[in-house]
Amino acid sequence: LPDDINGNVAGGALALLLPVALAGIRFGKRPGWARVALSILTFVLSLIALATLILTTSRGAWIGLGAGAVVAALVGLTRRWRPRWLPDLLLALGVLALAVAFWAALRWPAATDWLGSIAAGGSSLGRPTLWRDMLALVGDYPLTGSGLGATMMVYSTYALLSHVGFITHAHNLFLQIAIEQGLPSLAALVVLILLAARQTLRSERPSALALGALASLVALVVHGM
Repeated sequence: LPDDINGNVAGGALALLLPVALAGIRFGKRPGWARVALSILTFVLSLIALATLILTTSRGAWIGLGAGAVVAALVGLTRRWRPRWLPDLLLALGVLALAVAFWAALRWPAATDWLGSIAAGGSSLGRPTLWRDMLALVGDYPLTGSGLGATMMVYSTYALLSHVGFITHAHNLFLQIAIEQGLPSLAALVVLILLAARQTLRSERPSALALGALASLVALVVHGM
């Protein structure tokens, strides 16, 4: 990758795009040489993207993509016997699990040590500390947010008491949105993700593209956390 592209950012983008691209390969099962050619081209380009994702060394993106693939596969394989109430239960449990995991990362010393041990190059060593500082910033702008692109300024000024910029991102998608765009925007994002996932989970015959989109949503949430 070029020096001006962060590997973790590139990995996160590829993890979101790959599931939908791979789902597009199924278009080739329909009649017509054009669709067959499109499916072959999609498959080749997806392999290139997958190789690039591996080269980014973004463990968060790998884990997110893997989690998305597992969830999409389970939804596709269990669609015939899945009761109508199960999707809502699974979504509620998923939200609860993420909230507990985030709380543990902030409050449980063992979780902090684990985050530091899995970070490539030690980039996550101080992440729980960073998240605690960022949570304090959310309280300063709960409704409007600090403004897009203002994280570096408000973090350095209010958390570090420094006039020198330090970091531009909270290293957590949901915290970042809460800081820069406020809690209403964070709530809107969470509701949109839950509604989109629920629609696919409750579908009796989800299409390949719907399952690919579900995998992308899972990768977004996991890598974003």
